[in-house]
Amino acid sequence: MQVSQSPRSNLASGQFLGLRVEAARFGGFAVGVHIPTVPPAEVATHDHADAHFVLVLAGHYRSTARGWQDDAALPALIYNPPGTTHRDRFERCAGGRFLTISFAADEALIETSRSCAREPNLAPPHGAALARRLTHHLADGSDSARLAGESVCLELIELATRSPSRRAGREKAWIRAVCDRLRDERERAPTMAEVARSLDLHPVYLAREFRRAIGCSPGDYLRHYRLERAAALLAHSRQSLAEIALQCGFADQSHCARQFKAAFGASPSAYRRRLGGVARVQDAAPRLR
Repeated sequence: MQVSQSPRSNLASGQFLGLRVEAARFGGFAVGVHIPTVPPAEVATHDHADAHFVLVLAGHYRSTARGWQDDAALPALIYNPPGTTHRDRFERCAGGRFLTISFAADEALIETSRSCAREPNLAPPHGAALARRLTHHLADGSDSARLAGESVCLELIELATRSPSRRAGREKAWIRAVCDRLRDERERAPTMAEVARSLDLHPVYLAREFRRAIGCSPGDYLRHYRLERAAALLAHSRQSLAEIALQCGFADQSHCARQFKAAFGASPSAYRRRLGGVARVQDAAPRLR
């Protein structure tokens, strides 16, 4: 484990304000999991030399990134371009946990970062779900895991190269309404026709413009949201795995388990143990595998 240096005006590549508990290199990317150690009152305004992502896994985080909200659903992914100056921080250290992806000293990646967004911004929800897969690739030292981790990082760069200003321009008010409805009705997904009718839109237009603005279909958005919610409940609640599956809108335990493992690379049971959730809760129903 490595403790990052105390707050200062300039942080070198790969340096963050926390205790690094896991680390790995995936191609030209340096990935680490950290626990915050600097109290919020002691976090000074600081600069980051390199481009990087921060995936907030747990805790109450404050950020000035475009699109961030203090009650943002976790996990939440932030992209910070090289030279970012901010005072982003956790409101308290206890319970906080975050993953970082630095572009390291790879010249090709550094050049690529120049075409990415030029201001800190919140990535779309499916970006956070994608980045979360890295928590499992970190634990697997195989060459296939390194390749899979590098592939995830490269996909995240593709997200970062989309201009947030253009993305925001495409994100009309009705798109936000669609996202809100999908989250509110996660236990029973509405049909595209129902959503379009409620907004006085044509279903084809809704589907096309939603993908352009958010980067995925409404169905994928709902699936990512359900999986993120399931992951959060696995890590931070004492609910049984069967209860979580039903609460998050999955047809049954098997359905949840298949989609969860495909998204995060681990079974729900393994995920709960790995992130320090209440893994020892005994389920009355058969355990998810």
